[in-house]
Amino acid sequence: MFSIIREVLKTGIKLLTELFSGELPGYLYTCCIGLALYILIYSYWENRAQFTAGSYLKNLLIETASHLIAWIVAMLIAKFFAGIIDQGVAPMEDRTYYTAGMLMLITYDLSVVLSLITRKLNIKRDAGEISSFLFGLGLAYVIFLLAGEYWFAELTMSQPYLITLSIATAIFAALFKISQREEFG
Repeated sequence: MFSIIREVLKTGIKLLTELFSGELPGYLYTCCIGLALYILIYSYWENRAQFTAGSYLKNLLIETASHLIAWIVAMLIAKFFAGIIDQGVAPMEDRTYYTAGMLMLITYDLSVVLSLITRKLNIKRDAGEISSFLFGLGLAYVIFLLAGEYWFAELTMSQPYLITLSIATAIFAALFKISQREEFG
């Protein structure tokens, strides 16, 4: 347990150091800006019924921290699967995992948006959970394919690695939908 926490802290400190020193590629900063805008909007959306500056700020800080932790965990998952799958991703360096983790986080957030839409449309629970999984799986796969071919040309990801990361992302999207079961009945 402590080794996992130590690895998360070590990876988080390294990520934040490289992020604030300006050493990361420009596309990651663009993704961070887009993610920050999403967090601003999502924090307001969650709090709109009882909006106060204090509650919004608290929600904003919680969302920012949770997204940072999710990015770090996604990076560690990408690194884990790269060690298991032969020739899964190249180059095998930290920036590659930063990118893969960011793509997983973006896909997860888009799946959360779908999940919120299905809740508003009163879609049955089981259908909503299955659709969150399938949407997360398909979207993750397409995003990884597009990112590898068009946006992040320096990355080479094998098909088994893409599918594995897509499945992991879809599982997290479905778990989010399942967690809403308790919250919203």
